[in-house]
Amino acid sequence: MKYLVIILLLLSCSDSNQPREKKLYGWKEIQQKKEIEFLFSNSSASFENGRDGVPEGFEYELARQFAKDHSLKFKYRTLESVDQILEQISLGNGHIGAASVTHTEYRSENFNFGPSYFSVHQVVVCKKRKKIKSTKDLSKLKIMIPTQTSFTETLLYLKSLYPELVWEEKEDENSESMLQEIWKNPEYCTMMDSHMAALHRRYLPELKIVFKFKKENKIGWVMDKENTELKKKVEQWFQLKSSQKLVKHLKRKYFEFIAFDPYNLKVFNARIQDRLPQYLDLFKKAAQKYKMEWELLAAVSYQESFWNPKAKSPTGVRGIMMLTRRTAKSVGVTNRLDPVQSIEGGAKYLSKLLHRIPSYVRQEDKIWFALAAYNVGFYHLRDAMALSIWQNENPTAWPSIEKVLPLLAQRKYYKKLPYGHARGFEPVIYVQRIKDFYDILKSKTKFSTL
Repeated sequence: MKYLVIILLLLSCSDSNQPREKKLYGWKEIQQKKEIEFLFSNSSASFENGRDGVPEGFEYELARQFAKDHSLKFKYRTLESVDQILEQISLGNGHIGAASVTHTEYRSENFNFGPSYFSVHQVVVCKKRKKIKSTKDLSKLKIMIPTQTSFTETLLYLKSLYPELVWEEKEDENSESMLQEIWKNPEYCTMMDSHMAALHRRYLPELKIVFKFKKENKIGWVMDKENTELKKKVEQWFQLKSSQKLVKHLKRKYFEFIAFDPYNLKVFNARIQDRLPQYLDLFKKAAQKYKMEWELLAAVSYQESFWNPKAKSPTGVRGIMMLTRRTAKSVGVTNRLDPVQSIEGGAKYLSKLLHRIPSYVRQEDKIWFALAAYNVGFYHLRDAMALSIWQNENPTAWPSIEKVLPLLAQRKYYKKLPYGHARGFEPVIYVQRIKDFYDILKSKTKFSTL
């Protein structure tokens, strides 16, 4: 019965993004109503609910600032595809589409575009390194792509030149879920835009960009063709120094690739010798206070920061436990770069997450649930638990949740969930790596090498 309650709650929220039949007007009407409505897609670049349950995304932050600078109420909806966004814009059911929309000849004829704030290239991404020197070499690859994308157009053109080229197209998939497929099946590769590849390689650094197409594609906000006054306001806003500074900051925050491999076990063993001793007593003290194993807390910290107390990420997380500003405030941390505060705060936050895990979850699996929440956010974990019931999986067992979490990146699943899209494959990898680091530390403790 308690599972049924969860499902009913989800169903009550699932229709919030359905198109509404209403007519929106030009800039004068926007000013009169004192509100503006943006349309986003469910993606890491456009809009998603972050690990703290707070909306985030490059496009979301940019749009919110536009509304703020013009003293307008910021309204938004999320849709499943660029095609849906364009349809709603053409019907007047939204003012601006902000979803990494590329300028094409057809779109430029039928819609207004704001200034381009991104120039991207299509790239081929694989888990294994491949030797690709030209487009002709792409016929050597097994390629999977989502349906109804510009990647199909590219491949169809190449097939006219190289008939031996073949690929698979997947229904109800997007670029992010394609990455999950090639991660599980490294014989395959996929295609995506370069800025999205940079975003995902932050969390999956083993991915390789094996080929980059020369053609440059422009990205910008899209508006109704007749809404020329709104277009002018958008153009003027993007010309402001403050707006240009914001775009630069958000590009760095969301798309700058940080080259590292947290899974290099040789480096891990070296760090056990040269870094861990400096913080060992802090891990033991915090772990004892919050009733957890210090090896587990240390493993989380290594996965987060390499045990670097000054670690900083463009996304805003800081310190040896890589706390967000919001999380740090919730656990009383005033200086995230202080290892004493950070380790204490990280342990306290993980303990709080453990206490939020429902009592019906298997005791031995609660820590893995909590770690997944530490990575992707508690509300996305709750979505996964509800989804596991629909999938005839066990919502109380980590092996089941581990199967379901990646589905949060697929349209046919996340569109039914209250907290929507998430990079669900990342917490699965995150937990597995921590398990491995934890096992190594436990082994060294057992044989008195720590």
